[in-house]
Amino acid sequence: MRVAFGLYGPDLEPSEVTRESGVTPSRSWSRSQPLPNGRPRADGLWILQSQAGEADSFDAHWASIVGLMREAWPTFVDLGRRHKAYVEGIVSVTGRPTISANAASIHSIGELGAELLFEVNTEP
Repeated sequence: MRVAFGLYGPDLEPSEVTRESGVTPSRSWSRSQPLPNGRPRADGLWILQSQAGEADSFDAHWASIVGLMREAWPTFVDLGRRHKAYVEGIVSVTGRPTISANAASIHSIGELGAELLFEVNTEP
C-alpha cells in the first residue's frame, strides 16, 4: 500500500503551501508548469507521501503523514478549507483485500476536509 495527502486547485501555488506550513512536499507542480505535451495544467498540486512500508496498514501510513504535518496541523486544516484536499491509498493485492481505517484516522482526515480515495489493483 502507498498513501498520500494532497492539495490541489486552480489557485494553489505549491511554494505558498510549503512556505505557510514549513513542510516540504514529496512532489508538486504549479499551474504555470506545462504538462509534458506542452498543454497548460488545470491545477496546482502539492503532495505529501507516507514514509511507511508497502506492507504496513492504512493507519500506519496515515500516522506517518500526520507525523510530518503535526507541527503545522492548523495550517493544513486551513489549507484544506481553501483548496481541494484528498487522501489516497493505492493497494496492489491478490485475492480479496481488506482495507480498514480506524476512527482516529477518519476523524483527522475529516478535520482536513479531505476526500478519502482508494485505488485497488488486483494481481493474478
